[in-house]
Amino acid sequence: MDRAYLIIQKVSYAYITYVTRFIHTELERNFADGAELIICDEIDDAAHADNAIIFVIGEGFAPHRRRPGCTYVYLNFSIIAVMGNPLKLSRIGCSAISSKQSKMRAEQGQYDIKLDNIQPQTKRLKRQMKMPVFGFQVAIDPETLPPAIPLEDRPYDVCFVGGNSSRRKAVLDQLEKAGVCLSPQKCVVYEEIAAQSRCCLNIHAYRSNHLETPRIVGALATGTPVISEPSYGLDAIFPCGSVSTVPFTQLAKAAAELGRLSQTTPECQTGLRWYKETYLPQSRMNWAEICANVREMILVN
Repeated sequence: MDRAYLIIQKVSYAYITYVTRFIHTELERNFADGAELIICDEIDDAAHADNAIIFVIGEGFAPHRRRPGCTYVYLNFSIIAVMGNPLKLSRIGCSAISSKQSKMRAEQGQYDIKLDNIQPQTKRLKRQMKMPVFGFQVAIDPETLPPAIPLEDRPYDVCFVGGNSSRRKAVLDQLEKAGVCLSPQKCVVYEEIAAQSRCCLNIHAYRSNHLETPRIVGALATGTPVISEPSYGLDAIFPCGSVSTVPFTQLAKAAAELGRLSQTTPECQTGLRWYKETYLPQSRMNWAEICANVREMILVN
């Protein structure tokens, strides 16, 4: 068995288009018989061969029919464990995690292997779950992105893309009042808008200290500086200087100052160089190890 498929739900693909393309490319590199990308509404809609390895992305899939000889690998992008100081997590955040935990338990029989992209969480899942768990790195190949615009020529001061919440709105309202030119927020591809902005802003939807890796990786891959709330595990993944962290109360001021800079900062150059020279090769190596581990588990079983 050396044939793989990457199945992703349509709604998820819209949010992580370039991340998905990176993963698909790495699967193609590491499976001799190739890897096909399938974008669909339900797993059972996907036309794939039997006796294959099926990588799956998407939280909203209904239970699927297991095909003969197939191994199902689920890629988890969600926060499903409380990490760090629980007092930093709001009630609505705690409720969301509990809901995702219930869904994860209900899916136990649907998948054979789980991949998780948040290091502290991955360690917990390895102890708690009754299936093999491996960590995976979220990455984007800068070569697949549109040509970079010099930072000083970008049309937007600050990029924020995502759903609204009261705490996000509070920061964005402050930026608007300060005369900052904000990027479009919805119905856009994040990385493409990040590449047109002088800085990217990471604001948690609710009070939390949990890490949102795809948002930060998407900015770094476009050579765009990042302003983020402190997040548990961030320093372990992104070295000092690649991401600026400030308390929630100072986000608007810090983003406004960075977004108004008329030239590329040394921090921006350092972040992009680190991403290309260190993080991207590590991510490719990580996916080669994942594919080897999955193959080995199938042979053993």
